[in-house]
Amino acid sequence: MAMSILLLVLFAGCTHVKKSTNAKQVQVNAALVKDLKHGKISGTPLSLNDGFSLTDVKKAWGEPDRHIDREEVQSYVYQKNGQMFQIDDNIETDAFKDQRRFKYSFVVHLKTSREEIVKEMRMSPKINGKRLIQYQYNGHVIQFEQDGTKNNWLMFYRNASQSDIKE
Repeated sequence: MAMSILLLVLFAGCTHVKKSTNAKQVQVNAALVKDLKHGKISGTPLSLNDGFSLTDVKKAWGEPDRHIDREEVQSYVYQKNGQMFQIDDNIETDAFKDQRRFKYSFVVHLKTSREEIVKEMRMSPKINGKRLIQYQYNGHVIQFEQDGTKNNWLMFYRNASQSDIKE
């Protein structure tokens, strides 16, 4: 009996912690959209406009919780306030200048609906699919992709490249 009560108390405590972290997740709302239009993601100290590097990320957030090595793309995953952020480091080679450069992008896991994304973005998407919505604004690409279930979306956020600009 005492063991049952202990387990019940522990379970109740874990449930409370989970609810409190969910409240801090990035929400698709007017504040997020305003920040995206200015190169920032709400809830992060980093900006695409600042030309941040992985060193900047580590100074702000420390070592990543997980590193994913996919040869040309290195991903660094951070858990902050119950929210998962992924920073992708894409290595691109410029054959003309014979140099390598790094292009960073954010990936944020969101719990929202397609309707909420379209409503809050308040602009016409460049790509308007059922599971993919892409916007371009001020030299940035803001792309939402449905991740499995109805209200799980990934938001990819990066600087636009030449291939994005082509019509």
